[in-house]
Amino acid sequence: MVNRISIAVAILVLSTAPGAGAEAIEAPIDNVTVYSQQARVERVGELDLKEGQHSLVIENLPVKVDDRSIRVTVKGLSGVTILRMKPKQVMSHEGIRKNDDSLRHRIEELESTERRSLQDHLGTFKTQKLFLNRIAAESSELMSEEVTLGAMNVGSWESAYRFVGARMMETDDSIRVTELEIERVNLEVRRLQEKLKVQGGVKKTSKSVTIDLDLKQAGELRLGLSYVINGASWIPLYDARLTNSGDSLHLSYMAEVQQSTGESWEDVTLTLSTASPESGAGPGDLMPKYLSVLTPRADEYLPNLGTTIAVRGKRDILDKFVTDSRVTIGQQSIKTRPVQTVDALMDQVSGVMTTTEGEVFMRGGRAGEINRFVRGFPTPDEQPAHIAGAIVKSALNAEFLIKRKETVHSNNEQIRVSVAAWTLPVELDNFCRPMLRKAVYRIGHLINQQEAPLLRGEVSLFAGVDYLGKLNLDKIIAPGEKFDLPFGADPRLTVKREVIKFQETKRGNRIRLNREIKITLSNHSESQRQVKVEDLIPVSRDSRVKIKTEDIQPKPSTMADDGQVEWELNMPPGETVEIVVPYSIEYRAGTRVLGL
Repeated sequence: MVNRISIAVAILVLSTAPGAGAEAIEAPIDNVTVYSQQARVERVGELDLKEGQHSLVIENLPVKVDDRSIRVTVKGLSGVTILRMKPKQVMSHEGIRKNDDSLRHRIEELESTERRSLQDHLGTFKTQKLFLNRIAAESSELMSEEVTLGAMNVGSWESAYRFVGARMMETDDSIRVTELEIERVNLEVRRLQEKLKVQGGVKKTSKSVTIDLDLKQAGELRLGLSYVINGASWIPLYDARLTNSGDSLHLSYMAEVQQSTGESWEDVTLTLSTASPESGAGPGDLMPKYLSVLTPRADEYLPNLGTTIAVRGKRDILDKFVTDSRVTIGQQSIKTRPVQTVDALMDQVSGVMTTTEGEVFMRGGRAGEINRFVRGFPTPDEQPAHIAGAIVKSALNAEFLIKRKETVHSNNEQIRVSVAAWTLPVELDNFCRPMLRKAVYRIGHLINQQEAPLLRGEVSLFAGVDYLGKLNLDKIIAPGEKFDLPFGADPRLTVKREVIKFQETKRGNRIRLNREIKITLSNHSESQRQVKVEDLIPVSRDSRVKIKTEDIQPKPSTMADDGQVEWELNMPPGETVEIVVPYSIEYRAGTRVLGL
């Protein structure tokens, strides 16, 4: 059986009413779909049950589980009836007992190891001090005798006293520090003992779900439990890398996932969804109903990239296939699909082989299953992207199936996962505003050619191997929508702006200011470049101030009423272009003109 999970399950077969004497089973987390603020968790257990009624309970679920979202599914065995599904909040001391054991172990470690070691050190230091005191006392008597006999060696006694004094100071310091450490250990032991007393009356809150089943026949079944839980989220991150040729962009789509739901997701299949369960409630989406001739076409499967087909047996009709370990495909649904038989399916998939038992294998997949996102169905030649994590889109949202299993602990620690990697064509514009910055910047014009939207998130920008900085994608880029990204200054294009004329003349009661701006651009690259240049000419808001533009060379492409002037220049390699902007300002003498 595909994706078999080894579970030790003890099942009590009931002959009484459903729900009596429920037996606890294990159902590990298998799949998690993360939304912007929530997650849908799917637990799976495989059971071998006898005919009759059974009452099963899945325990130790987080208290954050939304009871209204709980769903139970049973697959793999016909004639199974779900009699009842009942969630319940329970109080338990189990978690506290485990914590108590940890506290007691730490107290014992402090008392038997750390404190005993410190006390041994303290005894040694005190013995050293007694020895030094004895040496000091005996030295005093010996020095008195030498003084009486007139045979005292002052240098030797001075060295001896320095040695003894230094050792006395070191020993006193060691005793003081050790006593402080012992007091610290004693305080920690008392704190842990108080905590152990307080926790004696604390209970752990969790949830359990009791499931009552009625089986018409014995056999193996796959029991699924799914629920929505708060405390999980993901945010998109992007790496946008402009190629050296400048005609394409490598876009890496990543995500940071974190959760504090109260349960650890260990080695699960992770899916990231752009949907929002809280705000997405409504009448539902109308899905297209397609009519087609039964001609196998690989591209018909592209919208379903990311699903997993598990082969239950080789049949003329795929009535034994299961997708995503969730939904069995019925014959009526299969008849509307372009590929209906196992043989036709394998004809469309590279790297597939069968055994005499009818099992199906595929590169990158496991025995008995087909992973569609592992190069199974060739994409059309015009498709510009390669998919790292499969995209499953719906009418309004998209889901990203992460390629490998992931582990996310319930401590809000962020893990980074790779979602997808695309190559997009890009059109580069060279753009400069030398009045503000003396550099020519590159602006990339792109189109989101994928089936999924680009969500709001942080974009790290690169040109080749050079890191340029970050920006925030402040809106959602829908499939087919155009968007722009900046790629920093191009060092092969230089620009300089200077005032080459600054003259003031007075005629009668009129003052005339003559200005002339020169902008110099140079193309140091080996190819022709198009450069868009923008600059400003002052605009008068008062009839008493007259502004007149002279003969601007070269002629601007546009000249707006707000004074913005724009040129679009075609620059061959090695060429230098000069833009000269002369203008004059005239007003009555004595007038205070603001903005000059």
